[in-house]
Amino acid sequence: MKKLSRHELMQYGTAIISFLIVMTFTLLIFFWFVQQSVDKSVQNVLQKNTLQQKDHLELVLEKEYEFLESPAAYFGTTSDLFSNDNLQLLAELASSSSYHRLMLFSTDGIGHSSDGKKTDASSRDYFQKTLEGRRVISSPLSSSVDNETLVVLTVPVYDKDQNIIGVFGGSIDVT
Repeated sequence: MKKLSRHELMQYGTAIISFLIVMTFTLLIFFWFVQQSVDKSVQNVLQKNTLQQKDHLELVLEKEYEFLESPAAYFGTTSDLFSNDNLQLLAELASSSSYHRLMLFSTDGIGHSSDGKKTDASSRDYFQKTLEGRRVISSPLSSSVDNETLVVLTVPVYDKDQNIIGVFGGSIDVT
């Protein structure tokens, strides 16, 4: 076997080091492009999933508002917002719904809940916005009845002349 000279060893060493540098640089570029591709794919999947969840949530909220608006329309046709029949209907609706509690308020914010408790929502933001004629979903809040963390959906109650005479809503326990 031929013995390599010092000069030839230096050339082989330089060639191997050059090869390793080029391979390292090439691998770094490859992995950078792979990471960019993965990041873009993940962003696209997250964006698609978020849009699907948003659409689903909007559909669910629309159904919940429709559920609330039907009894609200009935309550608006009665002569006494807090009649025994209305309060009984409130309790029956709550027992067959997914709401933690249903509530019916007069325009001064004083109301009755489906579990027979009186409550005052006059200072609540969701109540004030509903009096403006809007459907409202509240931020998470602490219940004035039992200190549970709730989200409240509300709709206005209109009389036959389309005047707002109350607010009807349901709370969902988010704990």
